[in-house]
Amino acid sequence: MIIKTLRRLGKNIINIILSPFDQIIETKSLLVHKTQQLKVAKKLIHVYTSSDDRSIKNQTGCIVFSMDRAMQLHALLSSYVHHVKNHAPVHLLYMTTDDAHEKAYQEVLEEFRSIIITVAKQDSKTTFREQLLEIIRNIHSNKLFFLVDDNIFIEETNLNLFDTMDIKLIIPSLRLGANLRRSYTVNKDQPLPPFYFDSINQNVDNTIPRSNIPAEKDDLVYWVWQDGSFDWAYPLSVDGHIFNTLEVLCLAENTEFNSPNTFENSLQQYNDFFKHRLGVCHKKSRMINVPCNRVQSDYENFHGNLHQEDLLKSWNSGKCIDFLALKHYPNESAHEDLSLTFIDRIY
Repeated sequence: MIIKTLRRLGKNIINIILSPFDQIIETKSLLVHKTQQLKVAKKLIHVYTSSDDRSIKNQTGCIVFSMDRAMQLHALLSSYVHHVKNHAPVHLLYMTTDDAHEKAYQEVLEEFRSIIITVAKQDSKTTFREQLLEIIRNIHSNKLFFLVDDNIFIEETNLNLFDTMDIKLIIPSLRLGANLRRSYTVNKDQPLPPFYFDSINQNVDNTIPRSNIPAEKDDLVYWVWQDGSFDWAYPLSVDGHIFNTLEVLCLAENTEFNSPNTFENSLQQYNDFFKHRLGVCHKKSRMINVPCNRVQSDYENFHGNLHQEDLLKSWNSGKCIDFLALKHYPNESAHEDLSLTFIDRIY
């Protein structure tokens, strides 16, 4: 009993001695974080006070990330061309691990050469950051959004709806919608945030005059990012959120990353700069992420069991994903591991 008591006291003493060091470590980590935020905040102020010399105003660029998933990229681009009016030109940053995947990508590139204006093949993880920065620096539009190759558009979309919005105050989302009441990434239900019909804070639950709201814009709802939970509190997503180009460039230039996943994760350290802004989306989400497999090794994300090598075999046999089978799909989450339908490719 005495020995056990002494051991317990010893542990308590050790914990008491070490606790200040834990606080010091935590404080130091917080200090580093705040110092980085302050550094970037100063640069963002310069961005806000400088004139934007981008040659194309009120237009949007699109950057797509892909790795070893030519068939899924084909489905994304097919749905993009079919469903998106005034679609933005595509800048593709992709990586393959062998010649078989590379051959499939060349076939996809040939089919979509009219909309893909920049193609950058990533040689290794070490080149991703610089290649992405080069793409962003050379985009001539003042807005941009990112897509990943397991995205599929499922609803008609008009990017011109967001042309006149001040993207430094509002972050539009193509993936969110009032239909999303569950977060796949954390496997939890998520409440909807308080919605507004427009950016003048008119609550979506009230009956208001609509005569002065254009029909297409009548389908939009607004919210404040900090009032949301999970996906509704995640403004810095590379799944179809529209950003100011110079703003994203500033963040990327001052952030370390080596892949699309680490890029998005690193952006979260600047969430405090964006959480007070408005978000805007359609009442029904325009696109969905179908995580039927996982090609990255950065994070153990939830995913299905449809391996990319099996998809490559299907592609080489002349098949493609039937993206139209997902039209108007009633998704309840931004990500859903759906059963995909395959059809013969049209050559």
